[in-house]
Amino acid sequence: MTPTNPLLCCLRWDGNADDQLKIITADQWNDLWSLLKKNNGQQFLARRLQQTGINAPDTISTELRMHMLGQAARNLAGRKRVLDAIQATGQPALLLKGVDLASRIYGNLGLRAMGDIDVLVRKEDIPSYARYFIERGYVCTPPFHEGLFELNNYHNLTFIAATPSDMPVELHWRLADSDEDCGVDIDGIWQRSLMGHDTFENARIMSPEDLLLYLCMHLKHHYFDVSLIQLWDLAELLSDPTTQIDWPTVWSRAEKWQVTDSLNIALYLLSQTLGIETK
Repeated sequence: MTPTNPLLCCLRWDGNADDQLKIITADQWNDLWSLLKKNNGQQFLARRLQQTGINAPDTISTELRMHMLGQAARNLAGRKRVLDAIQATGQPALLLKGVDLASRIYGNLGLRAMGDIDVLVRKEDIPSYARYFIERGYVCTPPFHEGLFELNNYHNLTFIAATPSDMPVELHWRLADSDEDCGVDIDGIWQRSLMGHDTFENARIMSPEDLLLYLCMHLKHHYFDVSLIQLWDLAELLSDPTTQIDWPTVWSRAEKWQVTDSLNIALYLLSQTLGIETK
């Protein structure tokens, strides 16, 4: 997978990309910045600059800093809304994708773009969460009724806020449509889950092994036709020095979840696209 614009090679995580990023000209900086802004990829450059210690030109650095601050503020507000819901309902929720990864792996809410807030909730707790959000002016789509739990083509509800700037909230009771996750042990995911917040015990996050497989499962669900951020999440997870992954457990569980092929494809794409060394 070769980028259509050679400048995008600067986003790779290998030494050649580091060297190229060090020597790009002023005009190339402007071209790269324009390209990333057009495709909402500013956070990728911010992360690469953080990794390499390279400084962008002052005008780009200033604009990038403002973008990251705005993104962090938006993500923080979305995260707070979910934590408020967890506290108010008194029921556990498992943070998914960006709302988990931005803090756990990226370590900076401004470095991980988020379009919505995803959480996994037990079926029996969905009504409590649905009432909570509806009472606060969110519109639920599709309209909630417990018959949805039995339909194969539904695994989540989307709650859209009255204020357009507020991110939608997606409540999941499965990780995918039932015909796609028949081997996934949801109860096991809950049992293996970890505390996701120092104050809110009911805010849970996946174990590293479950998280890795879930990210691969998400790629499979979208037939690998996804934005770079989905692969970037995997790169951050696998490169995080504080995260220990038990690979024998990963491969064993991948077979049970029927995502072995997806895991292999994801690892290959990480190597080819971002230059990440994988198992």
